[in-house]
Order: sequence, then C-alpha cells, then structure tokens
Amino acid sequence: MLKGAPNFRPITGLKSNTIYRSNELSSLTDEDLKELKHLKIRTIIDLRTPNERKSRLDRITSDLGIQQISIPMLQLNQDVGHLKLFSYLFKNARTLDFKKYIKDFYTIIAYERTLQLKRALNILADPNNIPAVIHCTVGKDRTGFIAALLQKLTNVPDEVILEDYLKTNELMKDHVMKFMRYLQLLSLYRISRKRILPLFQVQDDYLRDILKDVENKHQTIENYLLKVCQLDQKTIDSLKKILT
Repeated sequence: MLKGAPNFRPITGLKSNTIYRSNELSSLTDEDLKELKHLKIRTIIDLRTPNERKSRLDRITSDLGIQQISIPMLQLNQDVGHLKLFSYLFKNARTLDFKKYIKDFYTIIAYERTLQLKRALNILADPNNIPAVIHCTVGKDRTGFIAALLQKLTNVPDEVILEDYLKTNELMKDHVMKFMRYLQLLSLYRISRKRILPLFQVQDDYLRDILKDVENKHQTIENYLLKVCQLDQKTIDSLKKILT
C-alpha cells in the first residue's frame, strides 16, 4: 500500500480501516503521505528504541495531524545501537543459536514488556485514536506479536494469523537481502546467509510457540491480557467493539 513502507498493511481479520501494521516509516514518499491522509490515520505507535528512531526518523509531516507515540519494547540499557549489536553477533557467531535468540526475544516481549503492551493496547482501545498504525523496524517481531494478540482476542483463526504473520517474508524480501549482504560484508563473510537468516525472516514457530505458551499458562489470550498485562475488562471490551 505504501511504496516507502513495503510492510504497511491492514491487520488481517480485523474490521476494515482500524489498525494497520508496518515497518519503519522513514522512507515514505509524498504519495505515501497522501495515502495516510486518505486513510484518515489518527495515531502511529512506534515500538522502536530511541537509537532506532534516531537513525531512521519517521517521515510524518505535521499537516497530517497524526499523533506519534513512542513505546520502546526494549529497556534503555538494551538499546545498544546497531553497531554494538552486530559486533556482539559477530563475536559470538560460532556459538550463538540465532533462532533461539529470536525465540527468547518473543518470550521477553510476552512476559517482561507487559507495561508496554498494556500502554499500546490502551491507546488502541480508544476509538478517538483509530485508525492507527503500529510499527517497529521491520514490522515482524514486536509488531507481529501485538498484531497476533489483537487477532486472537477477536477470534481470528490461527491459520489466518500465521498466514498474515508470514507475509512479512515476501513483502520485506528485497530489504532483508540487502541488509544481509551488508552484514556479511561487515563480518568479512565469516557468517553465512543461512546462519543469520533466522534473524531477518519470520518463521511460523516463532509466533506459534509463544502463543501456545501463553495459552497453556492462561487458557486464553483474554485471560493473559487481564492477568499478566493488567488490562481491565472495559479496555478488552472496547478493543473487541472497535475491531469486530
């Protein structure tokens, strides 16, 4: 839908023109900005860290009248910047299990970032903030988890949720390949594409396993949101009303 944000799209299964998901919005074209205005977007929730935002500022002009809200899904002491992160990955390339690294990240989001999840969902539960966009850098993990919570809450079938989640791989393919070539160059080609691919593509078990873990512990996503994320029933009901 947006040339400068290839992973921008409505969250499948939710009511039309309510919540969109995306990668970062720093490369939006003038036509993209017109499309956001046409969609009457009121709110953008940015899940990136301060360093991520600083390096790639969203291109949202003031005339659009969109409120931009920052909800970093990582702690400040974890916001190390790309160069330090890449340095860590390269130094541990021989021993690091990149797939486990990403799966552990989903566990952190689900159980250690509950305050951030609560804040984001409270914002989305206010009809005055809708239509809204949620995004991170690539739009796959942080954004993907929140999108799945909304889909599960509104009884979107699991197969539809996973299909929607996996769309990122196709939509961001060119971006990912370019970035992987850059990383390989930085590492002097000590890391193969196959080894680092789990970092940059979504795999169905990333999302399926964390949702299964949440439901095994709390029976339903609604119980998880009430007990773990501390949302109140009024917020849950408002989300359901807006999104269905």
